[in-house]
Amino acid sequence: MKYFTKKLWADIQNEKKYEETRDLWDNAVSEYHKQFEGLKSRLPVDVYEIYKQYSLHDSRIVSLEAVNYSPIKRSNKSKRSNKSICVTLKISIDDNILIFEYKNVTDINFKYSVENQKFEDINDNLGYIGYDELTEKNKNYLMHEFLLSTGNTIEIIFKNVKVFLG
Repeated sequence: MKYFTKKLWADIQNEKKYEETRDLWDNAVSEYHKQFEGLKSRLPVDVYEIYKQYSLHDSRIVSLEAVNYSPIKRSNKSKRSNKSICVTLKISIDDNILIFEYKNVTDINFKYSVENQKFEDINDNLGYIGYDELTEKNKNYLMHEFLLSTGNTIEIIFKNVKVFLG
């Protein structure tokens, strides 16, 4: 996460650090929205509008499915599969289900641990989404990152995405 880091999120929730962190937080929000506006030409209009309309803060991941994904590292000499990875992510927000279909996925990074969770969070599955960032990875790919309330993270690097209400 470039804008909403774990440290910034923890500091803004800490009563003792809130005042000194508020300007940093406001700056992160402003910078994130500015870079997001720059992605407008890279996203289908309907996808861009859904991203703008819905904040995923406090929403829950219902399911995450990767198709044609093989976590085994291949050597540079081995032939890469022609199959493209597709990821479907369903998120419950308010009374809606948002379905994200990521196509031409190059990487899925999922960092999950219960070591640093509070006891009451352990039975909360992945936790709720604290913040997410949709950013440019490079000129060909975008990246969608999720910081969860449990401190776990999900990162999806992709070329195309569809988003719709389920």
